[in-house]
Amino acid sequence: MIGPGDINADGRADLLVVNSAGDMYSAYGSGKGTFGALNKFGSGWQGYNVVISAGDLNEDGRPDIMARDSGGVLWRYLGTGKGGFAARQKVGTGYQKYTHLF
Repeated sequence: MIGPGDINADGRADLLVVNSAGDMYSAYGSGKGTFGALNKFGSGWQGYNVVISAGDLNEDGRPDIMARDSGGVLWRYLGTGKGGFAARQKVGTGYQKYTHLF
């Protein structure tokens, strides 16, 4: 589970969760300390061993996330502002030697 920020551009912080099957879900914040229903918007995330909130990597005002696969390849997913993320983009390789990503 990560808190990437406001992924659907409604001014409220949201959550992302991934289940054991690799399905990713969003839970939109209510602004009252609770979250709405889970919304499935992706699959195939079981191939990643780390998924982190990365802030706004491209300075477009939307939160982005990064994911590391088992081979140590680091991928970025730029936020769309519509509750999801654009197609992944390769950032680099060799990240398997790191135990933590921030």
